[in-house]
Amino acid sequence: VGADRLDEIADPEKAILRILENKPQLVNYIDVSGTRSMNIAGLGIDVDVLERCMRGRLRGKLKYLFSLVHSLFAFKGIKVRIEREGMEAEMRDVLICAVCNGSVFGGGIKICPVADPTDDQLDVVVVDCIGSVFAIIKAFITLMKGKVLEYPLTTYFKTDKVTFIPEGKCPIQLDGEVYQNHKFEAKLCKGLKFY
Repeated sequence: VGADRLDEIADPEKAILRILENKPQLVNYIDVSGTRSMNIAGLGIDVDVLERCMRGRLRGKLKYLFSLVHSLFAFKGIKVRIEREGMEAEMRDVLICAVCNGSVFGGGIKICPVADPTDDQLDVVVVDCIGSVFAIIKAFITLMKGKVLEYPLTTYFKTDKVTFIPEGKCPIQLDGEVYQNHKFEAKLCKGLKFY
């Protein structure tokens, strides 16, 4: 859901009016090894942030922001094999691998501003590991500005299927829910009715 429509669905009266006054439209979703994800599926630092949030005592956006900053300095990256049609498989040392149907996650972070749930394609964002503290701060500022796709260590592509195979055990997240021991074979699915 776009950030401009969040207010509508957060208010129950506005949400009911939206349902009554509109017709559902067909949207895409992501199937990740048999589990549906409507917005964003990923592995890497996003999962590290979620796990810190679950352990933390703070609440709301401050809790997420604190967890994100902590993860930016503590998360060391993971090695992931990336497989996609028409390309040779490659092993990468990554900060994050995200398959996007929507554009925003983590309480308003634009991980993929160009993603569109009706364009019949998945948007994939892969950010390689970042070295120095200066580079981490620069990457964080770029992310918060919604310009991660312009960052030099970012690879972006569209596809209808992609597989991420991490080296060793690695949790993943699907729409903010953490899954342990779940394969990450993502494919585009079409035809879901959505208001």
